Amino acid sequence: AGLGLYLAKRALTPTTLAKPPTPTPSRTPTPSPLAEDALLGASPFWLDPDRVDGDAALAAYLELLREGVRESAGPLAEVLVAGHGEDELRATVISELQRHAQAGSREATLALARVLTKGRSADPLAAQGYCVDLQAAGEGCGLRWLGDLFAARGDRRQAEIFYLAAKKVGDKEAQVRLGELLLRSTRRKKRGLTYLGAAQGGQVASASKALGDAYRFARGLGRNLDQAEIHYREAIQRGSVEARFELALKIKREQPEEYLRLLQEGSRLGDARATAALSRRALKEDPSRALRLARWASSRGHELATVWVAEHYLKGQGTALDVPRGLQILRRAARRGNPRAQVALGTELHAQGQIAEGRALWREQIERDQDGEAKAFLAFSILDDTPTPEAKVEAIKLLHDAAPTQGACALRLAQAYELGPQGPLGFESVNLSNALKYYFMASMS
Repeated sequence: AGLGLYLAKRALTPTTLAKPPTPTPSRTPTPSPLAEDALLGASPFWLDPDRVDGDAALAAYLELLREGVRESAGPLAEVLVAGHGEDELRATVISELQRHAQAGSREATLALARVLTKGRSADPLAAQGYCVDLQAAGEGCGLRWLGDLFAARGDRRQAEIFYLAAKKVGDKEAQVRLGELLLRSTRRKKRGLTYLGAAQGGQVASASKALGDAYRFARGLGRNLDQAEIHYREAIQRGSVEARFELALKIKREQPEEYLRLLQEGSRLGDARATAALSRRALKEDPSRALRLARWASSRGHELATVWVAEHYLKGQGTALDVPRGLQILRRAARRGNPRAQVALGTELHAQGQIAEGRALWREQIERDQDGEAKAFLAFSILDDTPTPEAKVEAIKLLHDAAPTQGACALRLAQAYELGPQGPLGFESVNLSNALKYYFMASMS
């Protein structure tokens, strides 16, 4: 109740919180005695890298849910969170999950709490009722997922409220999230470390991984890569898949064989990031395998892997050249909110001579979330096309905006400041101080 009142006072739109469906006397769906076999029948569309098809998996698991196989709610949540399905099908799946939750299915309630707090269908107001239902049953995961949603949106205050509520229910992962959140604050780093230390002492794998991140990125602790590796390895021993990938990145140059082993282990355990990295490694020697790995990582929501799958068809790598199919993959992913696909589609159209269409896609992505890569492509496109004075001013602003994350933009600015009037941007005077600043920025990108 207190949580609901707080949210109302925070004036979320709309101001009244969504309520879970009111239970009715309807019978709880009885799982089929062959539920496990039924799930296996649908699983190739989701688990087999050679047949993986997120949309087909969504339809197959939905049919099982309609037949009363409530265990299919979990896979449905995974597929939805990964971003598959057109809007109409997704709405149908969510409606069916709501019907089962109304009939008392814990699996459906858990699935709805997950789906409504992450990805395309994220809706904190609609999720709140299901998360509170889980809280009443002694499970804090829904409240933690709400905290994750608000943290991703930059609302740390609201995230902290939900993490604290989940922690009170006994959710240890929420305690870790709370510690990580406070490490990013100015005055509460010590309290954040206290939360992480307590969770680590409780053998929570994600706490060890978080402490590894804290040492590696100097979040509340001095940068110490040796300590970071110690904590990552401790997290791995405790079962953390995420720590494997972070440790792999940390030792990539110094221990290439160990790096590869960690990627392979992570991929076997279902880590999309590790699978995507293996795909890039296999591209030259075995493009067919690279496509297979990229397709699987894409099915799990890895945004850049989806672009790589499209590129395989656009370039004929590991498969027959099929430009229409490559463009279709990018268009579908862009329509479903994949920012990397949106930018890549703009780049491909631009390369084919459809300049206006490419720029329009980049501008749309910039307007949506100030995408640095889209800014870089748009700036370069403008400058390479004999721009008007107004367009040139716009391009220079885009370069400055994108420079912190896009090394090519920083390098172009550095050269322009170094050469002044003789440079590509025609600055009025030489500015070596700015040149050094942007050369350094480019080296760090």
